[in-house]
Amino acid sequence: MASQTAGQLAEARLMAETAMAEQATAEQHATALSEAHQAVSDELARVRAAHDRLLRKAEERDRKSVPSSGSRNRKSQVSSAPEDRKSLAAVPVSLPVVDAEEVPAVPGVSADLAARVVAAIQAEPEADQDRLAVLAGTSDRTVRKVQKALLPAEQGTETDRAAV
Repeated sequence: MASQTAGQLAEARLMAETAMAEQATAEQHATALSEAHQAVSDELARVRAAHDRLLRKAEERDRKSVPSSGSRNRKSQVSSAPEDRKSLAAVPVSLPVVDAEEVPAVPGVSADLAARVVAAIQAEPEADQDRLAVLAGTSDRTVRKVQKALLPAEQGTETDRAAV
């Protein structure tokens, strides 16, 4: 009987130690969760403050960009564009599809832009460079670069100044 009581006592001690270890683990877990919650709350407050600061800055920038009645004349004089300045077409013109890989490489011009210029040339072969630039959504200088790259070698030698 004494051995049975001693065995029960050892088992009870083991169960008590296990329960205490589980309780300590649960307390540690609860503390870690509480600390994580506090860290997330602090980060959220920091992000909200930064958002509010950026929002105020943007609103202030918007208020400054709206001209007051006194500065309106000066601002319109400074930023007025010449009448002959080119602008891109508001509605893009439907151009034929040209694969960018089929267009020869043009230094300083992306393959997609060169393909748009070629498509504009195909759409309106008789158009001048300004019209092609509007169709392709680029500058007349880019159109000239692409046209120069597309010229056959024969035509290039006829106008070669070194050969003259």
